[in-house]
Amino acid sequence: MNQSSGGHCGLGCKHCYEEFFDGFGGITGDFDDEGYVEYYCHLGHPIVFGRYCEDYE
Repeated sequence: MNQSSGGHCGLGCKHCYEEFFDGFGGITGDFDDEGYVEYYCHLGHPIVFGRYCEDYE
């Protein structure tokens, strides 16, 4: 990890990813009226968009 580069938390970081779920908790791969999206970090960081992340890559 290059901690000196830094950056802001969000989908621009390679560690951040999103998953879409249906109303029953299954991953659907699409967002629609029956589902919602959850954001995750492969490093286990909380996702707080716009906040600085020292492990941004």
